Amino acid sequence: MAGKRVRDEGRGPGRPRDERVDRAVLDAVVDLVAEKGLGAVPMDAVALRPGAEATPEELREFVRGQVAAYKYPRVVWLVDALPKGATGKILKREVAATRP
Repeated sequence: MAGKRVRDEGRGPGRPRDERVDRAVLDAVVDLVAEKGLGAVPMDAVALRPGAEATPEELREFVRGQVAAYKYPRVVWLVDALPKGATGKILKREVAATRP
């Protein structure tokens, strides 16, 4: 299709989203946790920006609308800050220790 612009309506920066929830997240980490009888379940730890407000339910519903059904986190918990190492990477082992 040379010379013809094709636009995908479902993608791109014009896609509507909940800006309030999207901008509230400072850092997040997703981990698969073995749950009894369920196999591995995605769980998400989220650090919000200072002054931002969002509930775990709002965050879960926002992500649910963005990813496939098997990928969205079943459990979301809020933390003050996610622990990071010297290189700036999130330390998942320490996050797992704070899991509810």
